[in-house]
Amino acid sequence: MNDYLTGQRFEVKVVLDKPRLLRIDFNALCRAEVPSGVSFLDWSGELTGVRLKALVWASIVYEPGEKRLEYDEVGDALNSTALNVVAALTEAVAIAMPDLEGLEKTTADPQKTATAKG
Repeated sequence: MNDYLTGQRFEVKVVLDKPRLLRIDFNALCRAEVPSGVSFLDWSGELTGVRLKALVWASIVYEPGEKRLEYDEVGDALNSTALNVVAALTEAVAIAMPDLEGLEKTTADPQKTATAKG
């Protein structure tokens, strides 16, 4: 996935059971909430084991017809790859999450923008 405004990519390559592509996008953040019970939109910066496993599970990009990994299979794969995956995810999440300070400075006043001039 590309951010069409900046061209930044929200994808990262990692090795789990095999080389995989993880896509950090809104859908993945929402999917990750289901097994973890944790909101990824209210990111505190603390990456726990539960968050890591859920985010990886929810972010895996599959080829058409490819069997999806079960939630616990992702945990098994993380046993030997967790440090590399954390480094890659940290980079991807940093790119995917907006810089709210910069956003506040550049966002136009919605009242002025929405008002039609006659």
